[in-house]
Amino acid sequence: RFYCSFSFYSKKKNEKHVAMVFEPCGPSLYQFLKKNNFSGIKINHVKKIGYQILHAIHFLHDELKMIHTDLKPENILLFNGKTPDIRLIDFGSATYDHQYHAHLISTRQYRAVEVLLGLPWSYTSDIWSIACIMIEIYTGNLLFATHHLYEHLLMLQKCLQLNIPKNMLLKAVEKNKHYKTHQQKLIEA
Repeated sequence: RFYCSFSFYSKKKNEKHVAMVFEPCGPSLYQFLKKNNFSGIKINHVKKIGYQILHAIHFLHDELKMIHTDLKPENILLFNGKTPDIRLIDFGSATYDHQYHAHLISTRQYRAVEVLLGLPWSYTSDIWSIACIMIEIYTGNLLFATHHLYEHLLMLQKCLQLNIPKNMLLKAVEKNKHYKTHQQKLIEA
């Protein structure tokens, strides 16, 4: 829900821009968690929040053909701070599906596997971020609390109880030799 949206064109780049105007809102999910000592949110509120996030992303993906690329608790505001009604914000990194896709998107802890490996990404990267957010707001803890790529990939494999598919690792190595040092360890993990 937003007050209005409008499109405008940049004369310099001849590009279309979309602007959305929202009503004043309450704290972000992160601020709410912090205020409550990261104790998590009741499951019935998590369900309501999850439904609203998925509804907003469905609109973004299906109607606008846009990928948010920076979903995290800081970018989800509680409407008034008293109910689980939310507003999705910060579309500054959002990209249309048909436009250039930056190499790195999302805050590390919410990055999808394909983004971590430097592979092509699309709408599913937003869905991965939503899953990480839902777990975080329920438990009060980051699912992947790390700043190191190899550790992040190992945590991801442990969490999913699956190995990263070999074909993804091989493609990552082809694109970036940096991944070669971790490839064998990840295959064996």
